[in-house]
Amino acid sequence: MKSKDTEILDIAYRINIDEIDEQHSRWLEIYQESLSLASGHDHDDETQEKMKILVAKMYEYARAHLKFEEKFMESIGYPGLVEHKLQHLELDKSISDLFVKLFNGDPIDKEKLISQIKVWLYQHILDHDKKIADYVSEKGIDVSEITGSD
Repeated sequence: MKSKDTEILDIAYRINIDEIDEQHSRWLEIYQESLSLASGHDHDDETQEKMKILVAKMYEYARAHLKFEEKFMESIGYPGLVEHKLQHLELDKSISDLFVKLFNGDPIDKEKLISQIKVWLYQHILDHDKKIADYVSEKGIDVSEITGSD
């Protein structure tokens, strides 16, 4: 069952670029999964193992999504591309640091992990990615020609 936060975000995160919206829905799934960690104890083996799996999913998702989003922004001549790429680098570094820490056996604070995923949803998708959609709308760009979606 979805949390109230996730139900709200499920509607709010849409930027009306289908391919990107579909990819963002994966981030919402990861967020939902992170909420299921809330009942575990930070340092027990089961919770740490679940966090490893979650961080691995985040890592895999982020790499593919960020690459796609950057190519999309390049293809439409998005003027905020450099700034947006810098934000992506910060996210990538943050996830990579978590990935390395967990796989080296160092425990991760699950509340920080959940918070980080939520911050990415709220601050990045709902603010910065919305600017891409605004640009597309302003310029009258037909994204189906770029993304291949109808």
